[in-house]
Amino acid sequence: MKMSDLMRNYFDERCKPSLLTEASLPVRTKPGMDWEVISSPNRLVKKFKFQKRQHLYNFLNDILHYEDEKHHHGKIRIQYKTVTIEVWTHDLKDITEMDKEYARDINEIYKDSNASFNE
Repeated sequence: MKMSDLMRNYFDERCKPSLLTEASLPVRTKPGMDWEVISSPNRLVKKFKFQKRQHLYNFLNDILHYEDEKHHHGKIRIQYKTVTIEVWTHDLKDITEMDKEYARDINEIYKDSNASFNE
């Protein structure tokens, strides 16, 4: 039997994306606010969608202030009215409690920035 055959299931299982549920976060969040866990390296990923660009601007501004305050920064991609954030602890190439706290806090910032979503 080849080594690749022996390892196939191991890697298939490890590379499968999973969700970080609200129960896994340090503080409970609103349902639907889950982050996806991606591997190589392990990281949290989530897309945030906005109805108005002004809400997106407010969200980004709040995130930048938060990141500077916490000295922990995520990878932020902007595509029209969608913001995708990835976060992990680069030194460890894995998800830490600090990353989970970041995810929880970003969820709260998103709720605040979308407070007037129906305007």
